[in-house]
Amino acid sequence: MSRTPEELGAKIREAKNRPPEESPLPKSDLYGANSTGLRMGTDFIASIAVGVFLGYWVDRWFGIQPFGMIAFLFLGFISGVMRMQRLQAQETAKEDKKEPEKAVDTTKDHT
Repeated sequence: MSRTPEELGAKIREAKNRPPEESPLPKSDLYGANSTGLRMGTDFIASIAVGVFLGYWVDRWFGIQPFGMIAFLFLGFISGVMRMQRLQAQETAKEDKKEPEKAVDTTKDHT
């Protein structure tokens, strides 16, 4: 197993010049489930944060503390839930558009 430095250098150059292997999954499906979940979570938190900010601003502007914060927090929560439902519906529609796998016909007699 003793190789010369020249052989080792040639192997390293060969490995560097080799094209990268392609993934068996399409690029769009590679991180689909994880990215959708992350997006849903971020959109939900962002909706609540915007609601809290607007509620705080309304409270300060009109001097009606804490009613503006409570109202806009509730509206932000509802907005976040609706956004998550919309994203889930989009993902379900994408799954429905994919070509279904061919089913094996087990009703025929193969003898």
